[in-house]
Amino acid sequence: MRGERRAYQLVKTYLQPFANVYWALALAPALLDRGDGGGAGGAGGGGTLHAISTDSVVKERAVAAAAAAGVRLSSLRSRAALAVGPADAVAVLDPRATDTWRTAAALVPAALPTTPLVALNASFTETYGLGGPLPDVFEPAFYLKRVSKGWVLREYPGPWQVWLETPPTAAAPGGGWSSSKRRPPSRGWGMCLSSSGGSASTALASLMTGGRRALGGASEGGGGGRGASCRP
Repeated sequence: MRGERRAYQLVKTYLQPFANVYWALALAPALLDRGDGGGAGGAGGGGTLHAISTDSVVKERAVAAAAAAGVRLSSLRSRAALAVGPADAVAVLDPRATDTWRTAAALVPAALPTTPLVALNASFTETYGLGGPLPDVFEPAFYLKRVSKGWVLREYPGPWQVWLETPPTAAAPGGGWSSSKRRPPSRGWGMCLSSSGGSASTALASLMTGGRRALGGASEGGGGGRGASCRP
């Protein structure tokens, strides 16, 4: 009982790092069974999703549950021991600093060009741009961020969209929404999911969209939206 209480307090204190582990587990089936001949279908099929934390939060209690879902939790500091196979995928959780994004981009060997590499839910970036600091490396697969009076949304392979709250009118006393399907000004930041390959990007966008609808929207806290980017 005491151990469970300690675990609860740890998750409560470090909610975002453990939430990113949850999303890694949710994304694992889409990344490991991607329909391009490389994925092996997750646990039991030979493929492993390497979920790599960039923080210092100890997640021992989550290791067993992650392994059962075909996910291996590790830290970016131990990346020298990372062994990525052709049936695997890599997800870097909350990469934040640009140097961390660069380190993430080098985690998958060049000999494995179809192996998905995902940057998941960066709480901030140093570039103030949408979708992460390395647009030539990572393609935003799903991006949802709260901005002043609205939201910025991108679902791969669709266009960037800006949804703005409109003031109340006689026809819509409670106000309404207007949208623009174009790339918005490159300002602000958000959670960015980045993945390698169009099939992986499509699967991730579909899965994140389903999660967004099930949750009724994305978190507005912490200076980020919800999202993921894929290495093209």
